[in-house]
Amino acid sequence: MMNQKHMVNLKWVLSLVLIASLLVLSACGNNKVDTVQETSSNQVMETATAETTSDTSEQAIEVTDLAGNVVKLDKVPERVIALSAGDMEIVYALGGTVVGRTTVSDTVNPPEAEDVPELGNMMNLSLEKIASLNPDLIIAHQQLNAKSVPALKEMGVNVLLTGASTLDDIYKTIDIIGTVMQKNSEADTLIKKIEDKVKSVNKSENPVRALIVFGVSGNWMVALPNSLSGNLLEVAGGVNIAKDYPQLEKYSQYAQLNTERILEANPDAIFLISPGPAKVAMDSFTKEMENNPAWQSIDAVKNGHFVLLPNSLFGSNPGPRVVESIDFFIEELEKVKQ
Repeated sequence: MMNQKHMVNLKWVLSLVLIASLLVLSACGNNKVDTVQETSSNQVMETATAETTSDTSEQAIEVTDLAGNVVKLDKVPERVIALSAGDMEIVYALGGTVVGRTTVSDTVNPPEAEDVPELGNMMNLSLEKIASLNPDLIIAHQQLNAKSVPALKEMGVNVLLTGASTLDDIYKTIDIIGTVMQKNSEADTLIKKIEDKVKSVNKSENPVRALIVFGVSGNWMVALPNSLSGNLLEVAGGVNIAKDYPQLEKYSQYAQLNTERILEANPDAIFLISPGPAKVAMDSFTKEMENNPAWQSIDAVKNGHFVLLPNSLFGSNPGPRVVESIDFFIEELEKVKQ
């Protein structure tokens, strides 16, 4: 038989074992609860993330286009038609695609848009083809597509109007299309790229004085600084001799071609741009100058600084390639100085 002292020690040992067991069970229980709570928390976060992603792609979008119209979309458009080359290039530059485009006389940019169905030129669109593509957004030019806009809206399709007259308008167009596509970060990056180009231009102390002629045979005008080509000339460091000409009532970005004022200003360079075939325009205006001996006294003509501006870079909104438009002017202005 155990004595009393041994009995006490045994009870003490058993008590310690019991306490240790309870502590282990308690710890296991707490770990289990913590694991359940952590799993539950993760599931809630994953669900919240999924809901946020879904909400972003399906949320309503509202923008004001360059014509001042409020355009509302239920979600990010999936079938976009762009009726100007510049707007199409913006869509692709931001990571999107189009299902329809206008016919262009120059190389299609970007190359991946070459096989996209053509819808006619900007002045003669095929409304039937447009309808057959089931677009959920049409990006149109407010001036060049003005006659077609009512019919486009009658299709029940959202129409977003652009029409870059200045560099600031190009920035606004990129920002608007970026918002519609939910590509705001990409739009900011693209705008900054253009802004950096503008900041990098070195302005000369003796800038080239230039004239920009716009139009077709028998109907020539001169571009003012508030036109796209006029604005880009100044961005590139040139001076527009027509900056003080009175603007036309119907075409506020242009002024009447006044031979006397041009002779008096004696520009160093003359740039020509036409909405029609480039060579036809060049030949036509050259012939008109040859028929008027006074033109032969102008420095630009005497020195052969008479340059045709490519439609792809100056005809309407050049989109992301506006940096190429600026470079074109810079190179031509440098030639005059040499």
